[in-house]
Amino acid sequence: MSVTRDGKTLIPRLGNFEAPRPVRLNQLRGEWFAEKIFASYTDENQGILADPIIVRDGNRGRLAFVFQTPWEDDPKGEVAVEIIIHYLLTK
Repeated sequence: MSVTRDGKTLIPRLGNFEAPRPVRLNQLRGEWFAEKIFASYTDENQGILADPIIVRDGNRGRLAFVFQTPWEDDPKGEVAVEIIIHYLLTK
């Protein structure tokens, strides 16, 4: 995954990484949509695969995916905290 501009700005601890199980944006259905893409395979928000990402179910709520990587030593906790502090708490 390549960090997007938003990812670089909002999540300083996030670096490029391999994600074997990214969110497939083309599979979002109904009112689900990508609200914020922090890293994707295309390095920007137009990608079809993303992780970390926040998706929304219309106005009902958000779901965050962070490091869908098995057995890796990624800074999962630090990145999750930065998403909460720098993005979610500012909404």
